[in-house]
Amino acid sequence: MTHQSAALASLTLPVRGMTCAACSTRLEKVLAKVEGVGEATVSLAAERADLRYDPSRTDPQHLAAAVVRAGFQVPAETVEMAISGMTCAACSTRLEKVLGRLAGVQVAAVNLAANTARVEVLPGTSGAADLVAAVQKAGFSARILTGVDEQWEREEAEYARALRRQILRLAIAALLSLPLIAQMGFAMAGLHWTLPPLAQMALATPVQFWIGARFYQGAWMSLRGGVGNMDVLVVLGTTAAYGLSVWHVVAGTAGHDTLYFEGAAVVITLVLLGKVLESKAKRSAAGAIRALMKLRPDVARVERDGRLVEVPAAAVAVGDVVVVRPGERLPVDGVVAEGISQLDESLVTGDSLPVTKAAGDEVEAGAVNGDGMM
Repeated sequence: MTHQSAALASLTLPVRGMTCAACSTRLEKVLAKVEGVGEATVSLAAERADLRYDPSRTDPQHLAAAVVRAGFQVPAETVEMAISGMTCAACSTRLEKVLGRLAGVQVAAVNLAANTARVEVLPGTSGAADLVAAVQKAGFSARILTGVDEQWEREEAEYARALRRQILRLAIAALLSLPLIAQMGFAMAGLHWTLPPLAQMALATPVQFWIGARFYQGAWMSLRGGVGNMDVLVVLGTTAAYGLSVWHVVAGTAGHDTLYFEGAAVVITLVLLGKVLESKAKRSAAGAIRALMKLRPDVARVERDGRLVEVPAAAVAVGDVVVVRPGERLPVDGVVAEGISQLDESLVTGDSLPVTKAAGDEVEAGAVNGDGMM
């Protein structure tokens, strides 16, 4: 037998808003300074923070708040449940209040007509099992509808929408920058053709302040945190070139060697191109990780009230006793409570050699149990 570890003080928080390695490094330092945090590792590619902390000194809500104070976002997880037992609007209203009082719950919406509940909860706080228990305590019954696949599909759709927006902005920036770049091509060919100064400013302004607004926002967040990142460099360089060019236009001293609108626009366009390529690389890496995660079982066999019941793996709570038979994959991380066996942990470690596990040893989800009962 295995049980999900009550002593394991680890937490994985999804993080949005990081733009470069300086962001992840800064966030690591911010989280490491939080009281009770023993270890903090932030992955820019995976957009997540892996933490080990003392639960008696801090909790996931304070850790998520530290991420937000650093200028980033922690997106909430969405859990959908089928509810039975509601008879009137008062039932749904009361259930919304019950769910809203749980730790980490940001939004709780109960649909009486469809007999469903949609809850947005901070990762690492109230899990699916806690939500079901709260519903049952309120006098109703609940069944989890949302699975890992549905959650991943939503995240994939979100990534796709964000990528389409990035590509659209890149295309607009490229079209606006193309006439400015053409001037440089003519100059290299020995032809001195340039656009009128006001036309150059009209083309460069939307690239600088509309397309480039994300860089100003990122720079402000970084400076507010007390450090600099790539966004600060982009903003300083392009704003200096754009501002000096505007000054020459206003002062009436504009010439082919005193305007740098094309430099500001081209830098922003090229950095945006890098961001698009980076987003595609992140999606590929995330897809590979998810393909491995799909090998984990969706259902866990849990001991409750003296009998074995099958529940969604997402609904396994801390302290539950999970029974794993020979040849089965472990549905959750935990600690061996009873039994001895050899596990194939190649899904996690890449090493196909079996590892002996006995009472007290930590095990990870996705590992394949050998010929012993755990």
